[in-house]
Amino acid sequence: MATPATRQSGPPAGSSSPATGPSSPSPASAKQDLTSYLGLPLRLTLSSPPNTQVSGLLFSHDVQTGLVVLETGYNPAAPPPYPATAAAAPSSQRTNAVIAAQGGSSSREPTGFKLIKERCIKSVEVLPNTTAEAAAASSKPVNGAPSSASSQNAPVASDVIFAKTLSPITPIDASIAERREAAASREAQLRASKIGVGVTEFAQEIFEGLSKTMPCRWHQTQIVIMDEMMLAEPYDLPSLRVPRYSQSLLERLAADDEKISQADLPQGEDVSRAKAKARSWERVCKVLEGERRRAAARRAAQGGGL
Repeated sequence: MATPATRQSGPPAGSSSPATGPSSPSPASAKQDLTSYLGLPLRLTLSSPPNTQVSGLLFSHDVQTGLVVLETGYNPAAPPPYPATAAAAPSSQRTNAVIAAQGGSSSREPTGFKLIKERCIKSVEVLPNTTAEAAAASSKPVNGAPSSASSQNAPVASDVIFAKTLSPITPIDASIAERREAAASREAQLRASKIGVGVTEFAQEIFEGLSKTMPCRWHQTQIVIMDEMMLAEPYDLPSLRVPRYSQSLLERLAADDEKISQADLPQGEDVSRAKAKARSWERVCKVLEGERRRAAARRAAQGGGL
């Protein structure tokens, strides 16, 4: 059975050593330094939310800030740390170069922590060391009553701790941390550039359809495609333009009109480059037309309009 820990400064009375926990219970007080229990499995009962219990290995207790940190380990049943939507989730196309820029992939097992304000702690109990070991061997928290007599001593759900030992604290390489920060910033900017602000749901659908096959980003309410074309509202074919090129000129270039001369082109452009832009524009037109048809079909099936 779990034993309440004494909330006082220094090691609790009656304890053989911090490694084994207290051997005699005593009432809790408001100001106990829990650092003597570092590495031990604790169960904390909180006053806010009322009667909430959290369990974990004591990772640290900062008396000055009144913050207690429990290491709970990795819970395989916990929800993923990222949202499920494609625009908000990190890019799946991470290359080895990106991983290397972030300092390399870690071989350490994932873990979890809970940060608890000391003033919210109602009571503290030191759990048997076997609780953490038994829970670490379990693939999921224990729910409900034990299924057999042999499991009568199984930990309750609030006692499940997925960490056997505290994660080691290793020196931090500042250069690796800076590279990770820079890579994370680039990743966040990339995700943000794929979310339109002040645009309709239909516009976002068109963007996501186009970005499957070509690089796209938002510029206000316009879609920038391959950094060569702009697609404005209402996101139809006449709204797709190449800066400094008229639609009639693009059509002539795409048709390989031999009568086009240097004088017909924007200043600084040559015929071969202009024809390459026209072919790209023609390809985007076909993709845009297909995406508009698919988006319209989806909305018609849902009973909505564009």
